[in-house]
Amino acid sequence: MKGTVLQGIGSFYRIGTDDGMVYTCRAQKKLRKVAAPLPGDRVRFTPGEDTDGWIEEIRTRKNALPRPAVANVDILALVIAPVPEPDMQLIERLLLYAAASQVQPILIVNKQDLDGSMAGRIREEYSGSPLRVYETSAMEGTGIDLLRQALEGQIACFAGQSAVGKSSLLNALCDFSLETGELSRKTERGRHTTRRAELMTAGKLRIIDTPGFSLLDVLELDPTEMPGFYLEYEALAGKCRFRPCMHDREPGCAVRAAVDGSTGNVEGALSIMEIAASLLGANLLNLEEDVRLAEKWGLRIIHFDQMDGHFVPNIAFGPAFVSAIRPITRCILDVHLMLSDPLRDLDAYASAGADNITVHAEIEGDLPAVLNAIHARGIRTCVSLNPETNAEVLRPLLPYCDMVLIMLVQPGFGGQKIREDCVEKVAVVREMIEKTGRRIPIEVDGGIKRDNAERILRAGADILVMGTGLYGEPDPETVIREMKEACDAHFDRTRR
Repeated sequence: MKGTVLQGIGSFYRIGTDDGMVYTCRAQKKLRKVAAPLPGDRVRFTPGEDTDGWIEEIRTRKNALPRPAVANVDILALVIAPVPEPDMQLIERLLLYAAASQVQPILIVNKQDLDGSMAGRIREEYSGSPLRVYETSAMEGTGIDLLRQALEGQIACFAGQSAVGKSSLLNALCDFSLETGELSRKTERGRHTTRRAELMTAGKLRIIDTPGFSLLDVLELDPTEMPGFYLEYEALAGKCRFRPCMHDREPGCAVRAAVDGSTGNVEGALSIMEIAASLLGANLLNLEEDVRLAEKWGLRIIHFDQMDGHFVPNIAFGPAFVSAIRPITRCILDVHLMLSDPLRDLDAYASAGADNITVHAEIEGDLPAVLNAIHARGIRTCVSLNPETNAEVLRPLLPYCDMVLIMLVQPGFGGQKIREDCVEKVAVVREMIEKTGRRIPIEVDGGIKRDNAERILRAGADILVMGTGLYGEPDPETVIREMKEACDAHFDRTRR
């Protein structure tokens, strides 16, 4: 028979099968000598009739985390809350742990009933990375259904400081009856109510609960390997004077220079002056090759345009394209929905792996509600303005935005020349954003080439979307290099 290890207690293992049966087994000695079974392991076993059964084979593991000792984890769900105060340095270490273990991390901001603005602040802090941020309240049931939907069919390992409401969250997600603990008023810490790693199932959910952050071991890594786990560093790859560079105290470090020239936040610094590769200009017969070329050139954003034939006359791409590209790249998948009804495909894009979703200010209906629906699925929001749309339309929407997209051409067609009035609009929106005190990147799309990039950057753009101007060139790698030089020249002048 085949099954999945749910829990190990001493020399005994509980094994669950797809039909819901649970068996108690021992592991054969030859298996224990190689590697003991772990919660999450897929195994072949023989059940006992009157005695315990035997595990005969452990199938090849996708991964194995050393502490807590679990296997085949798809998602590392990190839970924080307004109280106790989150240890964000520890969160950074755990995100590194996830990257090194080839596990997708998500961040869940629980207890939103105590501070409804916390998720927005966290989302802004990680605006330069593909990390999904979900906001929930186990007490009020907020965000539970959408989080459940995101976790279905995968093994998710939950970890969090004591008293962040992790057990309460799992009870709400899975209708469990896990013990919960109260927060100490004196120490703002809770009792550990989770005592051992256990794989629990509820419908399509498979959850591994762990006994808190303190027992989630952080891997020992060679410091020279660490920059490779941070997608944000790739924008400045190869620009440091020394190699390898730890981005610490070395002279001529491009990463430290970027931080010193910004607000001090690495993600904020490295989200400035990006080039996004638009697949609308790529070779549709070989999208995988063009995505890998974009990675080779040091780009970290892949831009998709979905068109419905109604909001714009053309039809292009769809969730299936995003789903096909997601497994082959670490790049941020930036999805531009040129749709009259963006809510129609929202769940499909969330499941496909979109990191950013852009909707248009010109659509009818309650746009703040649409943006809230995108946030509720852990995805960053962006609002796009068509060339004819006045910048003032954006002002009341900025509190709901993680990014803004200014169209420099009429949307729906590639290969157009930029409109100068739209470049002026970039400057107007930049001033509008600065008055909010927030870091909201401005993305621009349409007609961008090496000969106009610098003046677009000078107007206040941060991310340049390039399709025809990149893939339509005979030597795209040279275009990228020259564009980056234009970005660097602009950055050097703004720092003076």
